[in-house]
Amino acid sequence: MNDALREDATGAPAVGRGARRSRLSALRRSPDLAAVLAILLPGAGHLYLGRFRAALGWFVAILVGYWAVFFPGLVLHGISIGAAYRAARTRPIGALAPVRDGA
Repeated sequence: MNDALREDATGAPAVGRGARRSRLSALRRSPDLAAVLAILLPGAGHLYLGRFRAALGWFVAILVGYWAVFFPGLVLHGISIGAAYRAARTRPIGALAPVRDGA
């Protein structure tokens, strides 16, 4: 079947190689759950949202902050929690995250 004619579980058309990854991004994500995950593990809230590079970046930055001196890690952890919450809240229902080849 032609890729352009298929639809995923949400009814959005599946296009190209990244169609499977975009299905998860099409679902509405809970801002509260993203914040709780970010509290438990730095970067986990962004990982839940499918923002893999942001998750890795926050994890490394916060880990270095906690290792160097406790206070910078704590500040970065708080900013990460807020960023994960805002990212989940601003994503419109049914919006597809851009999918890049090779990512």
